[in-house]
Amino acid sequence: MRSLLTVLLLLVALPCSAQNTFEAASIRPLQEGAKPDYTQIDALDAAHPATWKAPSLLTVDLNLFEMIVTAYAVSNSGMHDALMAQLPLWGMTQHFHITARIHEGATLGDMRLMLQALLKERFALAAHWENRTMPVLLLQQANGPTKLQAFTGICEQQPANCTSDFRWKDGIVHMSFIGYTMPQIADTLSGLAHYMGGQKRGPVVDDTSLSGQWNAAIDFAPLMGTNETQGDTFTTALKKQMGLQLKPDERAIPTLIVDHVDHPVTD
Repeated sequence: MRSLLTVLLLLVALPCSAQNTFEAASIRPLQEGAKPDYTQIDALDAAHPATWKAPSLLTVDLNLFEMIVTAYAVSNSGMHDALMAQLPLWGMTQHFHITARIHEGATLGDMRLMLQALLKERFALAAHWENRTMPVLLLQQANGPTKLQAFTGICEQQPANCTSDFRWKDGIVHMSFIGYTMPQIADTLSGLAHYMGGQKRGPVVDDTSLSGQWNAAIDFAPLMGTNETQGDTFTTALKKQMGLQLKPDERAIPTLIVDHVDHPVTD
């Protein structure tokens, strides 16, 4: 009786574990000089909600770093340098063509687990999350009313909904957020190290205590070294246009640690 019960439990568990792997997957090195195909890169954005529907077929060219960022949803680009420092040089320079079939009904969260399994199988990747104390910039509410607008729409699986936009025009950086949570806004601001006038001090971390989703926009003149163009600096624009500020501090931040990785087993 106990043996029969054990078999039944295993049979029930099989579909769940099978959903954490691709139905079929192929990885092969991209030919030297070939231009990577990023057609499906939006679907792989680590900032996209894990509940969104995954594509039925994934075909894209990525390097190892990009695969890890997607698989483990390392959406805060302020953590990317620390991740790249743990990888071999080929992990950033060598692209691989990935073709993978995804089962019906899978979400982006499921797909990320599938990518983790693929990295473990083909690259012998071993990684874990660990809290590490580091310098950060805390995103806080400034004195006075917030300049954010509450988002009242619905996040559908379309590029125009719940996303951010970055544009550089006439020497001014233009950024907008639609339906973003404050942690997502902080993650996106972390990618502005080259435009923040040397105040970059590790990742930007949400410390506003503002829940929900928001719409916002910010236009500022990048300050690089001693060259300043017309317009608000990042610090001024953040306070005047969004009602927010950055405060240097130190915090224990979840950090992805790469324990081991090898050249991949390709097809």
